[in-house]
Amino acid sequence: MCTRFNDEGMFDLVTLTTYLTDVGQIHSVGGPGYVTELFAFGAIPENASQYIDTLRDKYGARRLIKLADDIGRRAYEVGESATGGPADIFDELVVGLEQTKASLRSNLRLPDLRDVSHFLGENQPPEPPELVKGILQQGSKLVVGGTSKGRKTMALIDLAVSVATGTPWWGFETVRGPVCYINFEIQEPFMCKRVNAVRSAKKLELADGMLMAWNLRGHGEGIENLVADLMSVLRHRKFVLIIIDPVYKALGDRDENKAGDVASMLNQLEKIAVKTGAAVVFGAHYSKGNQSLKEAIDRIGGSGVFARDPDSILTMTAHEEDEAFTVDATLRNFAPIKPFVVRWEWPLFYRDDALDPEALKKPRTKVGRPANASDNAEELLELLDGRGLRFGEFQRMAEKELGIKEKTFEKYFAILKRSNRIIKIAGMWTKNDTR
Repeated sequence: MCTRFNDEGMFDLVTLTTYLTDVGQIHSVGGPGYVTELFAFGAIPENASQYIDTLRDKYGARRLIKLADDIGRRAYEVGESATGGPADIFDELVVGLEQTKASLRSNLRLPDLRDVSHFLGENQPPEPPELVKGILQQGSKLVVGGTSKGRKTMALIDLAVSVATGTPWWGFETVRGPVCYINFEIQEPFMCKRVNAVRSAKKLELADGMLMAWNLRGHGEGIENLVADLMSVLRHRKFVLIIIDPVYKALGDRDENKAGDVASMLNQLEKIAVKTGAAVVFGAHYSKGNQSLKEAIDRIGGSGVFARDPDSILTMTAHEEDEAFTVDATLRNFAPIKPFVVRWEWPLFYRDDALDPEALKKPRTKVGRPANASDNAEELLELLDGRGLRFGEFQRMAEKELGIKEKTFEKYFAILKRSNRIIKIAGMWTKNDTR
């Protein structure tokens, strides 16, 4: 390997090593071994941003090491020379840390400020490639919401196989590309069994490298603790789709009902999407209660951030037909899509346009008739089992646990009160067990 040196000629490994030795800098740059590694290293232009990030991190680390060494040396010299006392050294440490922090922040790169008038008409920047036609683009996030044990994983595996082979998913065309399935829950043999079942049912062959499974059962310790390790691999593989299943395993110590906690986790997922250029997809479970009473976007449990942060949202709600589900799409960057129905037949969901998407499953009473308002009020009453709640607490819990909005809550609350099913004691509403 040779390259130009200060426009005065070419140099190779021996020339550079000799020069650095002559000027007394060979050891300050890492020694002869490190210089040899530089010549053996083959840079990849596509990874330039990663190299810059690595250099920036190393630069920051070296500044901190030097600061620590200097402060440590000064501390050892206290009383032996005019270095100042511990308080003076501590002040220097604080100043040094602030300067280092400011320096690192100044090296962070944000996108350039753009004049929008320059990007109108024919000059509009190109949109990211579509991955699932009319549903999902690369670099975007998609959440698939459904009931607990509602086979969301099978739907996501089907999506992974479809994109990896470039075949339709639920009637939507896909663009073929490499997929990474980050599996936090299923043991590897059963994951492979499910993938093979989907592949066989669709009569497809998976090419080498098109569907990679990262089986991380037992490693769900919070996405912020994993993102560095994940990115070190994901950046190099050029995946177009990354599926994270189930997403609650990435919460770590966060509370899924707290907006700030969920937002911080989803920000980590967004970093993965932005830095890899891949679409990131995850599943989320529904809240408790009768889903037919709620708007589609309000059916996903936990903080509302789950249902509002992603670019595309698909919700799967039980249909009145057995083993059928109505799919509602909420899309940020695409034209609206009418709700449709998918029917479950192991191991796939098949689109069934003959079924009415509006015919959602209603809860039924013990005698099998459709539930009415009084029956739904009974569901609300169950929240008071073994507890007393103030009115406001009762309303907030109903919205959190059952997705019941304020006006609907007031209607059901009135039914319970008129029927003497609840009683107020010391300002707390509780079940009336004297009936």
